Amino acid sequence: LQARKIQDISQDYIVALVDFYKKNYRNALQILQAAMETSGGDAPWLYEAKILEGNIYLTIGREKANYTEAMESFSQAEKVYQQVIEKGQSDIRGYMGLGRVLERKILIMLNSKGGDLQPLVTEAITQYEKALQIDPELVDVYVMKSWVYLWLGRSQVFAGKNPLEAFNQAIAAAQTVLKFQDDNFEAYTIVGIINRHLAEYQMQHGEDPTGDFQLAAWNFIKAIEFNPTYVLAYSGLGIVNIRKAEYEMSHGQDPNESLEKSISTFKKALAINPQLLDLLNGLAGALWLKGEIMMSQGQDPRPTLLEAAQSL
Repeated sequence: LQARKIQDISQDYIVALVDFYKKNYRNALQILQAAMETSGGDAPWLYEAKILEGNIYLTIGREKANYTEAMESFSQAEKVYQQVIEKGQSDIRGYMGLGRVLERKILIMLNSKGGDLQPLVTEAITQYEKALQIDPELVDVYVMKSWVYLWLGRSQVFAGKNPLEAFNQAIAAAQTVLKFQDDNFEAYTIVGIINRHLAEYQMQHGEDPTGDFQLAAWNFIKAIEFNPTYVLAYSGLGIVNIRKAEYEMSHGQDPNESLEKSISTFKKALAINPQLLDLLNGLAGALWLKGEIMMSQGQDPRPTLLEAAQSL
């Protein structure tokens, strides 16, 4: 339980906590907020209740498909975590909670409406640094920092800006993770994604991306080695080999080996999660490109193109 002493916990708080774990979020909020309104202001469990309230709003926001509704829940969570921080400045949970809210706001903006992420990124990093003042070796915080800088770099690429500073900060945070946990598959995946973006950036600017493609593949393979069911690493590896094949085609090189690696990787990932849309689209893209190459070489592409269509 989140409270330190069982005797300090309201029965309503316990019911709300159980409802939270059962994913009855709205009921948990109603019970919790009613109990907080009727309790004395100095009740020992109120601080823990505030943390739970923030966690509920954050979870509701994560599960919302609608942009406006998700952002409303995140704003409610942000307000609650700020209240937690005011009361418990030495408690890392407030900073972590607020950081996670800002992280979700950044991600939802990146994937939907876009806009300038820098203010949210700056605020998120501020919360992470405050958390690290309390626990300088908390790996989760460095992972969160790395993701946030990665997303900032991606948004800069989309906006036609130079992403190198953001990507370097993301890599530095991920390398700190690996200093504490050399088997952290998420950190390897983040570095792999950054190397892929760097390779694509080099392609767009007429530079040779081969080195970063190789680094990206190596990092994704390491992530899979440490977590053989982590489909994000498989997806990253599959995309790297598609991009590598495209580069090889544009430079008169044979792309077939890269394409076969990509197709094989996506099929392995789909054996783990057959319904994941990103994997299905990735496989279809690799097969479609293979079919186009076969057609250009006078081979019959129909079986390959049919398989691509069936993946969509």
